[in-house]
Amino acid sequence: MAPLARPVRLVGAGNEPDLAAGSGNVLSWKGKPIGLSLRTPKGKKTFLPLPVRQADLLSRRRRA
Repeated sequence: MAPLARPVRLVGAGNEPDLAAGSGNVLSWKGKPIGLSLRTPKGKKTFLPLPVRQADLLSRRRRA
């Protein structure tokens, strides 16, 4: 199974963030900002975007 923290970019362009934790760069597509590339602290799990987290919590409640 592949690690979840690998970079996956479907559209857009941007530079990789600096190595310092918390640094980030804007991702853009057709000249408009569409997201952010963020460097997380070493040894920490990456966070889920809010809509994905909410969907996960809702599905867990439904199963219970």
